[in-house]
Amino acid sequence: MTLQLFHSGVFQFEATFKGHPAHQMERDQGVDAIRLATRALEALHEDNLTFEPHQYLGGPQLLIGMISGGFMPQITAPSCSIRGDIRQVPGMTKDSIVADIKRMIESVVPAAAYELQVHVHSDPFSMSPDAGICQSVLAAHRSITGQDAVIPTERWLGATDCSHLQAAGIPTALYGPAVFQMNDVYDLVPISELNDAARVYLEAARHFMSA
Repeated sequence: MTLQLFHSGVFQFEATFKGHPAHQMERDQGVDAIRLATRALEALHEDNLTFEPHQYLGGPQLLIGMISGGFMPQITAPSCSIRGDIRQVPGMTKDSIVADIKRMIESVVPAAAYELQVHVHSDPFSMSPDAGICQSVLAAHRSITGQDAVIPTERWLGATDCSHLQAAGIPTALYGPAVFQMNDVYDLVPISELNDAARVYLEAARHFMSA
């Protein structure tokens, strides 16, 4: 099991492009929102985001995972939406990411031709291993398993509620099973590690409250 000391933030957005419907016979009288979205897709790239590389997280990562537009194959699409996910690194903010997205899109599409919405935003998380809550988790792990917990340093672009808890001033540690699968509908963790984790949580709470 691992004590994760940092993870990326999450920024999820939707850009809706505005077209005008026209039949194939009069195509030049329409505006194809799908073509506008396609131009934006080419311009939206993580290398164009404003950031400073992080020691462990490196740079941000951008993925467009959903696209929806049009209603008939012979009609220019009156609208087309793309939804994207950005894994942000420390130093990036909601405002800076919005400004970057607009700059990238508006390099190829007029500002009046689309609308941008932010659906999800959470900041990156980081915690010192010397923090009291982390020391309690490390001590509890050692007590329950007889081994030292793994503290990974490789890039981890997952996200959790830790950043929200930390922002609220709640001491937070990110700890749990180290072997898991999250690439399809059959997400899983080993039951043995899940059982050990529950015991560690209880022991860590006792340790932290008595410190």
